Amino acid sequence: MADAPATSKNVQDAFAASGLPGGCAMSFDGSHVLTQYADGYADAARQKKYGVDTIQPIASVSKTVIGLVLAQLALKKQIDLDAPIDNYLPWKVRNPRFPNTPITLRELATHTSGLVDGPIYDKSYQDGHTPSMSMRDFVRRYTDPRGEWFSAANFSDNEPGAHYEYSNLGADLAAVIIGYKTGEPFSRYASEHVFQPLGMQDTSFAYHQSPRDTALFDGKGKALKPYTEVTYADGSMHTTCRDVTKYLQAVLRARAGESSPLDAAVVAMALAPQYQPGKLPSGLKHPNQGLFWSYNELVAGVGHNGSDPGVTSYAYVSLHGDRGFVFIANSSVEDNPAYGKGIMAIWKAWSPLQQ
Repeated sequence: MADAPATSKNVQDAFAASGLPGGCAMSFDGSHVLTQYADGYADAARQKKYGVDTIQPIASVSKTVIGLVLAQLALKKQIDLDAPIDNYLPWKVRNPRFPNTPITLRELATHTSGLVDGPIYDKSYQDGHTPSMSMRDFVRRYTDPRGEWFSAANFSDNEPGAHYEYSNLGADLAAVIIGYKTGEPFSRYASEHVFQPLGMQDTSFAYHQSPRDTALFDGKGKALKPYTEVTYADGSMHTTCRDVTKYLQAVLRARAGESSPLDAAVVAMALAPQYQPGKLPSGLKHPNQGLFWSYNELVAGVGHNGSDPGVTSYAYVSLHGDRGFVFIANSSVEDNPAYGKGIMAIWKAWSPLQQ
């Protein structure tokens, strides 16, 4: 099914050929939705259609919100991105291989802190909708030298700041620090200072049952059992194509100096390339890196993609122009490589950031 404004037949054909159970896509400029499309189903019985207002988690696209909040707090002088994170925590976080080198928030936000996702990270995925512990407790057990799960293996062999290695737990640690500095859980602070001002009424880091929820599916189209993530900040933002569009439109307007619920200086700080040309950290394969905002040469944009069991997401704005694109689906490209080819076909049929 197509939602107005209409898309080209090429996009519809690519979506149908992808094999994805259900998903949606929208392209836009700062003020208008240019194209939107949704197709497939949102329940195991294949009776509920997937639409642009269908609610689901969007995996690592969630991290961009951490970047915006860090920029908000930095501009208010509540945090210093280049100060040791030990200043903001009741425990000390150091790579045991480099005990005299502090880790900074900027290093967490650029995935150069040296904190890595070990096997323990899988414990953050739990059955049902109610986690067994808080994100703060999980992160402390992993990073506090007195913690139950602390190990030198939780850190890389590289000194902080020297090497890029993607870290979900680094994002969670940044969100925990935000919680300590603001005096409220990151989920609540993000809602009050990002989602509500932007009118993102269907977006939350906390699960709220809705008739517009979708089931999530494995690579063979079988519905997965409901699950939650203890470390919700790195990938458990529940939202819709329409709400992510509002979010990225606010980013575009702020960047252009137009009226926006997001402060222009906040957006500029969060999206700014953190490295000078030719001086990228080892391991970084993309052109540059923002504060949890990724530069992606394949889509000519800055934003993020995400993948979790039953989840695929892409959310980008053009590097310099006034275009954005969001794509969300209820199955993962990691579960079925054919889905990835289908998504690239949708992208080529649309090329929304190149218009």
